[in-house]
Amino acid sequence: MATKSKARDEEAFQYQINHVFLPPELPQKDDTSPLHEKALMETVSAALKRFRSYFQPSERPELDRCIRMVGNMICLRDANGFLNPATLNKEIQNASLLITRTGDGVLCESFELLARNEDVMNCKGRLRRHFPGSSVTVKRSLITDPTFRQPFIDLIVKLDRETGPRKKDEVERAKKEYIGEEIHAVNPWRVTEMVTGLLRGLGQTSEVERISKNTREEALWEGKQLPWRRSPLWLLIRVSLQLTLERSGGQASSHSELVPIYKDFMVFLMSYILSEARSQKLPHDLLYVMMAKISRRLMKLRPKKKAKWLSFTEKTMQEVGAMM
Repeated sequence: MATKSKARDEEAFQYQINHVFLPPELPQKDDTSPLHEKALMETVSAALKRFRSYFQPSERPELDRCIRMVGNMICLRDANGFLNPATLNKEIQNASLLITRTGDGVLCESFELLARNEDVMNCKGRLRRHFPGSSVTVKRSLITDPTFRQPFIDLIVKLDRETGPRKKDEVERAKKEYIGEEIHAVNPWRVTEMVTGLLRGLGQTSEVERISKNTREEALWEGKQLPWRRSPLWLLIRVSLQLTLERSGGQASSHSELVPIYKDFMVFLMSYILSEARSQKLPHDLLYVMMAKISRRLMKLRPKKKAKWLSFTEKTMQEVGAMM
């Protein structure tokens, strides 16, 4: 039993490396697992708490909101990876609905998770994407009204547990034999159009600041297995964190001071995963790739002054480098 548990832990850790670092050698089949996704969220949560410790309690309160957000994502999933009746991330529908309290209203933002296959295959280099796709604001009194809230939650949970008929049929056929046909990402219209349209009819369209991400998309498929795609959960985490950090007005003297804290945390998270790799007995070439990715981000970040959290990154890289 202990051996199986250790193997699962190693697989979950490799999952994090594959999807966060994107090393040269990636799986050729789908590696999605509720246990792997939970481990990824727990790692992000632990890294956020560690990162928060490098700031004074009065500094960066937006990090506390991020910690609560990721904590809710962990708590609101059952053992099979499905949503309990309270959270609103629908990966099976290839979409996410972010709900944020804003003054007297509630901001509901939807966006697609996995990009369309044709966009991935036709893109040279990184794929530039914009988030969120659409935004609607409704009155808080509507969300707190039980006559609306419960049916709405039931709808969201039902969407999370169901998949489109074309996708389901393709998956079943792919399991039986190689069919020589692309397995497309699920069309997210049930969330980005149907649910958003429902909310728009009860509220109003909102103009919000959008973020752009140059994403690295991969679609790797070998044999009869389902293709490997970069984790939609990982994209959801990154977009949610960046939106939360960039919109925390009043916590910095300018917008430009808010943006780096997201990039800072991405470097810190990668360093945190690298620190955990010390006990995993990973191949030296993989450790080298992880260190190179962190170094590249640090070069692009070019912090004007030495932040306290950088000591953790430097120490981790020195210790891992000494192991090689």
